[in-house]
Amino acid sequence: MIRSVVVCVACAILFAGCTKAPPSSSGTPSFYQRLDAPKAVFDPNGLAGLINAYRAKNGLAALALDPALTNEAMQAARQDADADRSVHGTMPTLSRAAMQGRVARPSAGYRTAAEAFSGWRDSPGLNAAMLDPQARRIGLGAAAKAQSKYGVYWMLIVSP
Repeated sequence: MIRSVVVCVACAILFAGCTKAPPSSSGTPSFYQRLDAPKAVFDPNGLAGLINAYRAKNGLAALALDPALTNEAMQAARQDADADRSVHGTMPTLSRAAMQGRVARPSAGYRTAAEAFSGWRDSPGLNAAMLDPQARRIGLGAAAKAQSKYGVYWMLIVSP
């Protein structure tokens, strides 16, 4: 009798591991959701997960998503969206405290976090920031602006 119970419990555990996790309410992972869509909300955790998986693949420690850095990144992305300016190749204006040991990299035009991450891997400056072995914290920002040249503006900040 006890043996039958043990076998049943083991089978239940085994089969539970074969089921899929429930999908999000929209059915789409947050990093695939278009930020230029109405009422879209940026999920920095989803993008941080992509970056940390990439770092792990390259033998690097995960970065902690820092609320203060994320706030700074969101403000910088909003400033770029409000100005509707090309940010590629320029350095953002960040507070004096934010620049101490931090690397900030702007970008624009990617509609989803997955597109931004893919583009960042192909950009020498952004890729170096994501794979900085000294980095321990990260801040991520995105801001969409309808009818603008780039649509969505991004900011990546890494810090020791």
